Amino acid sequence: MQIRQLRLKNLNSLVGEWEIDLTHPDYASSGIFAITGPTGAGKSTILDALCLALYGTTPRLGKITQADNEIMSRQTGECFAEATFVTAAGRYRCHWSQHRARRKPDGKLQAPKHELAEADSGRIMESKQRGVAEQIETVTGMDFDRFTRSMLLAQGGFAAFLQADPDQRAPILEQITGTGIYSLISIKVHQRRGAEQRQLENLERQLTGIRLLPQEEEEQLQKELTAGQEREKELAEQIGVGNRAIGWLDNLARLAQELAQNSRRQEELQQRRQAFAPQFTKLQRANQALELAGAHAALAALRQAQQADRDNRESCRRALPALEAGCHQAQNELEQAEQQRQERKNNLQAAQPLLRQARELDLQLRELAKPLKTTTEAIEELQRRLCELAEDQKSTELKQQTANTKLQEVDRELTDTAADQQLVEHLAAIEERFSDFAELSRRRQEHRQRLDEAQKRQQAAEQTWQRQQQQVQKNRRDLQQAEQELASKGEKLQQLLAGKELTAWRRELLTLKEAAVRRERFLESTHSMEQARGQLRPQEPCPLCGSRSHPFANGEIPDPDPQATAACERVTKLVDTAEELEKALQRQREAMAGCKDALNRRERESQSARYQLDNAQQTVTRLLEELRDLETSLQQQRDRLLARIAPYGIKELTPTTWEQARRRLTERRDRWQTRQQEKNDLTQQLAGLKLRGEHLAEQHRQVLAERHKQQEHEQQLQQQRRQLSQKRQQLLGEQDPEREEQRLQHALEAAEKQVELARQALATARQEQEKVQTRSRELAQAIDQRAKLLAQSEAEFKKRLAAADFADEAEYLAANLPEDQRRRLQRQAQQLADEEAALSAGHQEKSRQLQELQAQQITTADKEELQAQLATLEEQRRTVQEQIGALKQKLEDNRQLRRQQEQQVQLLEAQRQECARWELLHELIGSADGKKFRNFAQGLTFEVMVGQANHQLKKMTDRYLLLRDPARPLELNVVDNYQAGEIRPTRNLSGGESFLVSLALALGLSRMASRNVQVDSLFLDEGFGTLDDEALDSALETLAGLQQDGKLIGIISHVPALKERIATRIRVVPQTGGRSSLSGPGITHQP
Repeated sequence: MQIRQLRLKNLNSLVGEWEIDLTHPDYASSGIFAITGPTGAGKSTILDALCLALYGTTPRLGKITQADNEIMSRQTGECFAEATFVTAAGRYRCHWSQHRARRKPDGKLQAPKHELAEADSGRIMESKQRGVAEQIETVTGMDFDRFTRSMLLAQGGFAAFLQADPDQRAPILEQITGTGIYSLISIKVHQRRGAEQRQLENLERQLTGIRLLPQEEEEQLQKELTAGQEREKELAEQIGVGNRAIGWLDNLARLAQELAQNSRRQEELQQRRQAFAPQFTKLQRANQALELAGAHAALAALRQAQQADRDNRESCRRALPALEAGCHQAQNELEQAEQQRQERKNNLQAAQPLLRQARELDLQLRELAKPLKTTTEAIEELQRRLCELAEDQKSTELKQQTANTKLQEVDRELTDTAADQQLVEHLAAIEERFSDFAELSRRRQEHRQRLDEAQKRQQAAEQTWQRQQQQVQKNRRDLQQAEQELASKGEKLQQLLAGKELTAWRRELLTLKEAAVRRERFLESTHSMEQARGQLRPQEPCPLCGSRSHPFANGEIPDPDPQATAACERVTKLVDTAEELEKALQRQREAMAGCKDALNRRERESQSARYQLDNAQQTVTRLLEELRDLETSLQQQRDRLLARIAPYGIKELTPTTWEQARRRLTERRDRWQTRQQEKNDLTQQLAGLKLRGEHLAEQHRQVLAERHKQQEHEQQLQQQRRQLSQKRQQLLGEQDPEREEQRLQHALEAAEKQVELARQALATARQEQEKVQTRSRELAQAIDQRAKLLAQSEAEFKKRLAAADFADEAEYLAANLPEDQRRRLQRQAQQLADEEAALSAGHQEKSRQLQELQAQQITTADKEELQAQLATLEEQRRTVQEQIGALKQKLEDNRQLRRQQEQQVQLLEAQRQECARWELLHELIGSADGKKFRNFAQGLTFEVMVGQANHQLKKMTDRYLLLRDPARPLELNVVDNYQAGEIRPTRNLSGGESFLVSLALALGLSRMASRNVQVDSLFLDEGFGTLDDEALDSALETLAGLQQDGKLIGIISHVPALKERIATRIRVVPQTGGRSSLSGPGITHQP
């Protein structure tokens, strides 16, 4: 990955839009460039912009969100960062931006935007913040943490790694190299091994719980099952025969019973038919009468219609006198209404001329009222305008007086603070000097704190060295005492041994003991062969040994030698004492060796403490010199600043009061500008108020003239209205001609409506009279015609009655039944007939079936006997079935258990193989806390990292070599080749030594962190100020050598010596107002 271009806008002190083109030939030719500038100028902001463009976060501020943005320049409404970079996959452009509402400096922060695009085509690959982070990691192979350790290296992080304890280095290595997965793998293997083992134990318990039947028992159960099934089959056949016989007997009994029931039901039916005979006769007469129902209904209808017409004719005859009287009354009312209408018509015609004249006068009065009202309103408006003008004139005069007073006060204050006018032009320069003074004060305070800390460390180092010296003296005294005791015990041992070796005394003691044992055995054997000695003869051979000399033949057995016994005891005591002294000497030698080791360790620790004390003293001396230089610079800056601010009345300035003085000057400048602006505003206000007063006076004169003119016009209109009102009063008084005419017209219309109503009433009465007369005549004709038809119908109906055996119409009516009663009787009769037919047919069928069953003659036994036999057979079959079911269940259970056992054995064998596999893996890498695999992986990783770091360290110096501690795999030591290969702890390194080692570690970590990524750009935010000239040259040569790998190295530093050693530089130059500018190759700026 190589950074080609960086664009940024409004980030910290870099206000405006800046572009850094890293493809410029100056960067490619040298391969290394420096970003220089004073402290706080904005050097690190360039690296912040790079991180912000790629990941939306910075090493110093973290994630930039809508809630918090501390990187946007003050008094700006937007910011952005954009980086163009190249990887093996292509060329990309990543853009991050954020703005405030309406892009105003005081607007609310909006959500940041982040997008990744192809640089050549411009195609947007991702525009969501989370998606951009994932895409960046995909195309570059680095997340933010790996990026800041492989391409952007900060000194603090690497120094922390160098000074960290081994336990603290483990998580750092995991984070940098991604070995955290090994802990998870180790824990997972441990957990999986336990789970698989528990599964194996569970399967074994399940297999143990399976119990199969023996083979002989299973075969016996199978034989019993076959016999039981055959017995069940025989019993089933016997039960079937018995059931058929019982069924035959039951059918015979059932048919005989059904025939008896059928005979009883026929007898009951005959009785019911006899009881129904009267009703049946009544039903027959009703059916005969039903045949004459149509003729009788027609005759009844004629009789009813004839009677209705007679009743209607009588009603018409009674209504005619009343109708004739109504016609006469309607005629009289019509004549009266016509007379009243004529009178009202005459009244309307007489009033028309007067009403016309009154309307003309009313119209003139209305036309005159409009201009009169307009004139009155105009006069009122003019009067109101005059009042408003008078109020405005008073208000304007009062404002003029107030403005004149304020202007005089502002003039006096501006005269009194005339010196503050210079602050408008010079305050920015003064504030810059204030900032320099504050920076120097801050640096002095920091140096004082660092000096205090260094002095404390010096005191602690001195105390530590003194304690170590005391321990060294004590260890030396212990060693001398141990040497003296060793020499004393050695002399005692030499005196005891009398010039002989202890081994010689041991051999002598062994010889004495062997001689004593031989003598004791000889004496024992001599005493035990006393009888044999009595048989010995002089000069005759001994039968045991063959000797012819027999010194003890006469019983002269020698006694034990007391001198030999004493010598043995003396030598034994000497050897024991010597061995005790030898052991004491050995213990004393070990104690002396321990004292020497302790003394050597204490001397090394004392040397280390002395070295730390010397370093602390050097640091204190250096800080004191730097503090004195800062004090001098601060005093000079204070004097220059006091010379600039003395004209403004500030005679004293301290680090605690400078901020107050700056605020006072700023407030005085702002107050002077505010007063000057007030003066200009008041001058303009007074000129405007003067013009407004003159304009209001002119308006007042014009309004007065217009009001007088409108008042004269109003008097003329009032005179005309009075004349017209007198004429109108003489004609109609207060009456309204419109309402009067409407009243007369309404009266005439009412009279006409009354005439029309009277006419309609008369016509209605005459029509009603004519209608009744016509209806009476029509009814008379209908009655005469229907009388003839009625006589004929009655004669014909009598003939039909006689034919139907009815004496008269009364008997016919008595024979009629209601329809529901007739239908009910009809249903009863039909039901009796149907029941009789069914009983007859059923009796015949049952008789036939009984004869057929009797012919079969299945059994001669009775039912009770058959049932008893059948119950016995059923009980036997139930018992056999229970036995068969139990046998089948046992056999089925055994088969299932056998299948289950086979499956369980297969599962158990597979689980054993699985457990063996995981057990083997657990022995290699598994552990409950994950340390086994993690420590192994981190040890390998740390070894590779140390090798990478040594490779870089050799390029910078041949003095040091990093070495892993064999006892503590993550502990680092330093081999100092200039001190005969002495192994030193990393905590004992000086500032410059620590920087070189830290830089080597940083480059090694960078190479490891980017092992899967081609890193062609490297930025170092390091403190090169701790190096001397030679070490600085070596470090720069090492970094410049990375150009051979195609890398472009950027170094951020404020060390002046870098300006001489690095030709290509990006300069960060502070400007006024806390802003900075960039200059250098490939840099462009847009305000």
